[in-house]
Amino acid sequence: MVFPRFGIQMDLSIKDPSSEDLWEVAKLHDHESLFPTELLDVKYLSPVKLGDWCARNTRRPDFLDSAPRSLLDLVDKCLMVNPRHRITAEEALRHDFFKPCHEAFRKHRLLQQHGENSLVS
Repeated sequence: MVFPRFGIQMDLSIKDPSSEDLWEVAKLHDHESLFPTELLDVKYLSPVKLGDWCARNTRRPDFLDSAPRSLLDLVDKCLMVNPRHRITAEEALRHDFFKPCHEAFRKHRLLQQHGENSLVS
């Protein structure tokens, strides 16, 4: 199928009903509501928690113990298979994992403002 708007050709033969290809095409054309809702059924989109997967497959359990729980939670939310339950980019950036970054940026801005105010005085 050719999408003249973008000048690209895509193979739209969906072989796996759990594939996100249909969802991506629907998003591309701004028609998420046309996504077949039966494919959002849990039997097609069963999530796997990153921590559980790592615990079963890691050769270094100590590494998993040192990973911040907020990181595992963020990755789980970003990799949610069901697009209706997946967090947005904005929600991801507001996640607790980035709280230290937000605090550092806030302090940096305060320091900059304080420095600018002391130059004016």
